[in-house]
Amino acid sequence: MSKATNIRITKSISAISISMAASAIVLSLSFFFGNSYSTARVILAMSLAPCVYGLYSSINKPDVKWFEIFSNLYLVSILIIPGIFQSANGFFPFYRMSYDETSVTAAAAITLMFCTTFNAGCALAWALPKQQRANPKATTLSPGSALLLIFGLCLLSLAIASVIGIDKFVNFRREGFGIALDPTKQAEIQLSRSLSFCALILSFHLFGKIKSPPSSISLLISIVVFSFVNFPPALARFVLFGYIISIFILFYPLSAYFKKIFSIVFYPIGVLTLFPYIDHLTRGNVRKDFSFSPGNYIIYSGDLDSFQSVINIYNWISRDGIQLGKQLLSSALFFIPREMWEGKSYPTGSIAALKNGYSYSNISAPMPGEIFSDFGWLGLIFAGAATGLIVGAVDRTANFNQGRFHTMALCATLAGFAAILFRGSLMSILGPVALTVLSCHLLSLAETRLRERPPQVST
Repeated sequence: MSKATNIRITKSISAISISMAASAIVLSLSFFFGNSYSTARVILAMSLAPCVYGLYSSINKPDVKWFEIFSNLYLVSILIIPGIFQSANGFFPFYRMSYDETSVTAAAAITLMFCTTFNAGCALAWALPKQQRANPKATTLSPGSALLLIFGLCLLSLAIASVIGIDKFVNFRREGFGIALDPTKQAEIQLSRSLSFCALILSFHLFGKIKSPPSSISLLISIVVFSFVNFPPALARFVLFGYIISIFILFYPLSAYFKKIFSIVFYPIGVLTLFPYIDHLTRGNVRKDFSFSPGNYIIYSGDLDSFQSVINIYNWISRDGIQLGKQLLSSALFFIPREMWEGKSYPTGSIAALKNGYSYSNISAPMPGEIFSDFGWLGLIFAGAATGLIVGAVDRTANFNQGRFHTMALCATLAGFAAILFRGSLMSILGPVALTVLSCHLLSLAETRLRERPPQVST
């Protein structure tokens, strides 16, 4: 057996040992919260193992795996661990509801199947044969072209905002992201925000390459426009943190290794500290005192309702039957008004919440639940693996094109918005996220068509 093979085996054994230890530790800690739903807690603890394995393996490799890392961080920090502690307590965040043992155990099994197949799909994406890129040379925008693009994006962003109405961008957040407004109107608002985000990251990139008065001015203008169009108190926290994560991946001066460590350590800390504090501010409570208990937040906060949403979806589907792709199709065709499509469905989280007796419908629908609602148990195997393949393919493409800023920007944006995508409901967030990704794709067109030309040699 070669030395390289021995090293790979040793690393795999270490990853398996750490993932199993993490599962055992979290399961043990859950007894401090109560002793309910013991079977479900064991299954959820098992769900931790493939996610922790994926995170640990990502640290030990130099490959760019940002989309996979932040997808697994959502699954660990927002879905699985809160689900374990809430199950132990016996009550779940919304309406302090309690469910029958069968429903909670089934939801845990749904989570386990998705986490396993998702990480298997990610691994499979990296195991596929490498493809040669047609043009391996990195492309770079000329400074003049980059400045024109930055100013053009800022002007277009402001123009859209002025047509929609400035008040839509500066009000404090009240009803979350994507539900309170008509989907078409929400898409228009997000388009303005996304264009300003593209201008911001491009101006950061230009300033990092060339520190000159024009690049400094463009950076200042793009920051002002972005801050206005993306007024933080008006943003859902997952959007705000999506922007922060994307910029951190692209520009923070740390090696990839330390960025991975930093992300894995501070992501759950941010969920337990910054999330509730930002919520306190964005609800208009600036003058009120902020009181906080991590234990109470994990058990009772609607921010961490993801596992409860999976239970709700299981209860709904077990009564009404799988939707055979109706939810996914309605999400993908979000831009078609409901008046033009009589059979268009509503967000998965909203339907499941109402079917379980909620009076409030702005509810999440995590990816395992979204898949189960459309395709059932069998779909969790194939659609879960397909989700992992897509995530792995995005990371692999970015890893293979690290000299191309637009490719890295696209990967970083998807990684930043991974929590939004995986938390759902897809119908509520797919449009805004798609528009953000589409806006970032402008950088691809710009780098292809406006890249810096080689200097002409005079004769």
